[in-house]
Amino acid sequence: MKVQSGRHCHQHTVTSAIDYFTASRISEFEWVERSTASHENECRAACVHIRQMRHSEIAVGTGHVIPIRGSRSAAMRLQHLLLRRKFISLDGSRVVHSVYKDTVDPTWRHQTHRYLCNHKLAFVLCYIDDMVTTTTLGGTASNVITAKVIHGLMSMTWVPNPVPDEQAFAAIKAGVDSLPAGVRMVLNSAQFYGQGWTTANLELLSRFYEKYPEYADRTFLMVKGAYNPDKPGIDCSPENLRRSVDTCISALRGKKKIDVFQPARIDKAYSIEDIVKALVELKNEGKFDHIGLSECSAATLRRAHAVHPIAIVEIEISPTSYEEETKKVIAAAAELDIAVAGYSPLGRGLLTGTIKKREDIDPQDHRAHMARFKEENLQHNLVIAEAITSLAAKKGCTPAQLCIAWVGSLGAKVLPLPGSARKERTLENLAGGDVILSEEEKKEVAHILETHPVKGGRYADDPSTDALLWG
Repeated sequence: MKVQSGRHCHQHTVTSAIDYFTASRISEFEWVERSTASHENECRAACVHIRQMRHSEIAVGTGHVIPIRGSRSAAMRLQHLLLRRKFISLDGSRVVHSVYKDTVDPTWRHQTHRYLCNHKLAFVLCYIDDMVTTTTLGGTASNVITAKVIHGLMSMTWVPNPVPDEQAFAAIKAGVDSLPAGVRMVLNSAQFYGQGWTTANLELLSRFYEKYPEYADRTFLMVKGAYNPDKPGIDCSPENLRRSVDTCISALRGKKKIDVFQPARIDKAYSIEDIVKALVELKNEGKFDHIGLSECSAATLRRAHAVHPIAIVEIEISPTSYEEETKKVIAAAAELDIAVAGYSPLGRGLLTGTIKKREDIDPQDHRAHMARFKEENLQHNLVIAEAITSLAAKKGCTPAQLCIAWVGSLGAKVLPLPGSARKERTLENLAGGDVILSEEEKKEVAHILETHPVKGGRYADDPSTDALLWG
């Protein structure tokens, strides 16, 4: 395995099926019949258009290779451009290749990372290698190499209609299988990610690891807890922290050890120093390996880290949730070498372009009660979503990938934390970690929010809820 600029890769033998088309089909495509020189221009134009082909090459004719730099998501973009012209087919994986010729050059298996074109026979091979942007966590987990994008699991179980196990398992495996050896996928779960604040999400994970035990060492499990079902609410007393951890361990049934445990919120009834000391005691008993925090202020993060190194802090970060305290937490974390998990990078789906009106949200969906999705705010906020969608189209990526890229651009150890309950979405999100925004594009995002600020608070504009933010 080689490492290059925070990106890990390894080679695979291409084994997926290839689509064959006869020479008569080729004639449908005007550019296929052009000269070799024209193919070179076409290839160059396509790559210039998407601007981001990294670790790929364009090979034209015989022995003519044009190196191109860019990201996996850009390679995906080129695939989609060709797909719309029926010029390649996708087999559902990130190893994608198609052939438009009536015979196959037997050397094609050795021509990975290349697009091959010839004025007589068109051979388009798009092979996406296992190349992924990586980072390391902080604190006691500073030696853990992970994918830049975290996989949030909440939407698998904390929804009106939880997804079937097989769908959830496929979504998890897709991300993990995209990574080379030595790189772990961070999975984000919680004690209460189930309808009625149950342990359904952890129970799903226990079934996943029971079926696929080999994935335990390939994933890094973050679990939020400190929920007290007797209150109900967050309770960071030493007694409840122990009960919460034991509840999570019980739900996992020994199939996977918790890598990071974190109170879901900071309980202001207890000092952060006492909370961390209680967590250190549990960690030293071997109940989990690392300590994390969630929704804490920069000052609290500094105080906590002074007691024991914090591996990761989880806060909400998106183009529409980028407050002054957000910036302070990111700065403090960078100074202390703590990783930051930016949850809801897509604005809870607001910025994906999939929500057009209030009726698009299930009444039982927790977003239906959030301020930014209320009728009086939603239409205003959808203007922001439309602007993000427009910028993403120019960039050649999806709106979700643009938002993920924006969050990831805030720091080497700032990890976007989008959720996914489907394989396709997991791969789309993961590819967002490879999108690189220019300074001009970052300015465009800032301009969108400056000229059209988001309406509504991050949650329900309820004093009791807001009191738990930035603890």
